[in-house]
Amino acid sequence: DLARPHLDMQKLPQPGWHLIDVPRYVEGLSVAQSDRPIDVATARGCPFRCAFCYEIDWSGRMYRSRSSEQVIEELRMLADKFGTNHIIIHDDLSIVNKQSKERMLRILSGMNEDGYSTRFTFTYRVDQLRKDVPFAEEMVKYGWYEMRAGVESGSQRILDLMQKDLTVEDVLESARITRDLGIHVQYSFLLGYPEETEDDRRKTVDLCFRLMEINPESRVLPFNIYTPYPGSPQYDDTVKAGFIEPSTLEEWGNYSLQNVNIPWLTNAAKYENMATLSKFAFYSGSTNKVFKGLLTVSYTHLRAHETDSYL
Repeated sequence: DLARPHLDMQKLPQPGWHLIDVPRYVEGLSVAQSDRPIDVATARGCPFRCAFCYEIDWSGRMYRSRSSEQVIEELRMLADKFGTNHIIIHDDLSIVNKQSKERMLRILSGMNEDGYSTRFTFTYRVDQLRKDVPFAEEMVKYGWYEMRAGVESGSQRILDLMQKDLTVEDVLESARITRDLGIHVQYSFLLGYPEETEDDRRKTVDLCFRLMEINPESRVLPFNIYTPYPGSPQYDDTVKAGFIEPSTLEEWGNYSLQNVNIPWLTNAAKYENMATLSKFAFYSGSTNKVFKGLLTVSYTHLRAHETDSYL
């Protein structure tokens, strides 16, 4: 029932961790012997207005969260029972206003006292980081280890079309701030957005290189290819531009951010190769130098065959 009101997350019971093999997830996520990570969710929804995102329709730009007390109870249980020491928070966006800042700080501090020692990874907007560096400094004191940030493009023109409400300089400054605070960063980008040109894509690749140069502890996540989702502001325009909607569950099941689903990217294999190479570089633990090399090769190949147009 899409018309039903959103659930009150503070009235929900604790997640049923007893229903899954938690050690298997911990071992699968671990990147070092001392690393005991686990994924958790503490909030839903996002108040921002990115034109490619289904959340605007899905959550009505409403942010809802569990209380800090509920989250700390869950995280301490995971630490006591499974030895977790690295929490990867998979909220749509973990911090959106003053109240959510205070909530997050309580969670971080609650998991780094009374004998607990925990590192945290979560999503944070680069413009929010830039506006309140003292808050970031405080979070670092309580275990903030890694930031995930959706940048999506190195072109200010495309960022404005996406309604990201941030600037390229916000992105660059985030790399400087995180470098100075010792925070690792994972940046996400996408290719093939409507009206994107070769020059816009070049700016995206250049920005990736600049971020890795400014903060050597920053990584670029595997490139996504623009994929329209129902409910996103851009969806109807994409259909008008020739996008054919999946008609069966099987077709939706094959829908992927790593595959070309839009008609104006005629050289599908080139984009998919670029996404695949970036995925290989990221998950193989390649150094930034190797990643830059693979990205340069794939982008040069893409550019040599570029004929795509949304218009």
